[in-house]
Amino acid sequence: MSATHVTPGTDELSELQPMRMNDSTLLRTRAYIDGAWTEADDGARFDVLNPADGGVLASVPDMGAAETRRAIEAAAAALPAWRARTARSARRSCASGSS
Repeated sequence: MSATHVTPGTDELSELQPMRMNDSTLLRTRAYIDGAWTEADDGARFDVLNPADGGVLASVPDMGAAETRRAIEAAAAALPAWRARTARSARRSCASGSS
């Protein structure tokens, strides 16, 4: 089965082309918890599938309750400092990857 779409500005149907990531450094395959990219405590991972074709897009950590708890606690602890920042300052930090 092929997917189709209408080309913008026309009435023509054409086959959908797969999207490609222009900058593969943007894809992260670990979870960001408390200022660090981490794996699941037990090393478990799961595949993220492309819904269009079922292909594997990435393999990511299968985080459990302990990792989730740490992430929530770290986010709660960081919130007061982030709330006190200006939007410009927060944007710069996010763009540079610093916390």
